[in-house]
Amino acid sequence: MKPPALSILLLSAAALLELPQIQCDPTTIPMNMAVNATDDQYDGCRDTMLKNVKKTLLPSELDKNPKFKNAWKTAQDKMMKQDHTGLSLDQATAIYLYTMDDVHKDFNRAVKTGGTNYSQFQFKAWHFHLTDALNTLKSNKLKCYDVFRGDELRFTAVKDAIVRFGQFASTSVNKHVAESFGTGTLFTIRTCLGVSIKKYSAFSNEKEVLIPPFEKFKVMEVHGKEIRLENIEDKKSNFNCRGGATVFKIQHTLTVSCVIWPLIVMQML
Repeated sequence: MKPPALSILLLSAAALLELPQIQCDPTTIPMNMAVNATDDQYDGCRDTMLKNVKKTLLPSELDKNPKFKNAWKTAQDKMMKQDHTGLSLDQATAIYLYTMDDVHKDFNRAVKTGGTNYSQFQFKAWHFHLTDALNTLKSNKLKCYDVFRGDELRFTAVKDAIVRFGQFASTSVNKHVAESFGTGTLFTIRTCLGVSIKKYSAFSNEKEVLIPPFEKFKVMEVHGKEIRLENIEDKKSNFNCRGGATVFKIQHTLTVSCVIWPLIVMQML
């Protein structure tokens, strides 16, 4: 008789063989719809969320995270001395803070996965003010931009697929500026929801256009490290005004299994 652990292992292996196979290449990141992202547009709940952010969320999140608190104060002090016409102080602060180096990476990492674990997402207030700022600026300028994004990571994409960045994606109208941020992948993008934030940026010379997590793109071309994306007239929020709602997709299990499955096997043997 087989040991119980081994029997479970064999049954699990057989079940995995029935699932569609994917390539687990740790050196590349496949582009997809980023369904785990914190992609709230606050469509229909903006005023309620604003009250909650001002009264509870922002003070609480600043107190719990000294690094975030110090960076927010630095950004706020800068914007108090700078013209931020068209935006509230909190909106302008959220943009300026995003362009600083202090907590930018922490924020992006959290946004990529915060949708399915919203209760643990530690930047709710910042996410709201940044999204609200982009929505405010976009409502005044209904235009599209042809921009570039350089990334140190290597991304892959399938032609004609519909994808999202699943985070706030920094881009520039200047190709050379974009390339200075990484040569792993060079994106050429036509964005219609992205907004020029040059006026509110810590680095105005970068001529940055910021793309929100919910903008959808069609993959037009893929040539080696270069990927061309074009906006489609649609946007997607899996977690609009829903707090910690969970959406389960089979591809999550497949993607995670590349990392988790070997660990399960090692523990059971």
